[in-house]
Amino acid sequence: GEECDGDEFGGETCESLGYYGGTLSCTGSCDYDLTDCEAAGMCGDGVIQSSEGEECDGEELGGETCESRGFGGGTLGCNADCTFDESNCTG
Repeated sequence: GEECDGDEFGGETCESLGYYGGTLSCTGSCDYDLTDCEAAGMCGDGVIQSSEGEECDGEELGGETCESRGFGGGTLGCNADCTFDESNCTG
C-alpha cells in the first residue's frame, strides 16, 4: 500500500502524475507529498496556467464568454484538457 518509500517513487514524478513540474516527495507514512507539485499547477486545479497553454480551467474562464470570443450568445465552457468548449455558443 505504499506510494513511495524515501527517495523511491516507483518511476513516478510530478509530471507523470499530471502536474506541470515540481519535485515529488514522500511522507513518513509512505504517501506522496504533492506540495511542490501542486505549486507548479495542473489542468483541473481551477487555476488558469496560461504559460502551460491553458485557456480555462474548470469553471475559471478568465473572463471570457461566448460573446467575447465572437459568438452571438450561449454558454462558454471548459474542456477536460483546459481548452475552451464553444459547443454551446450560438450565432
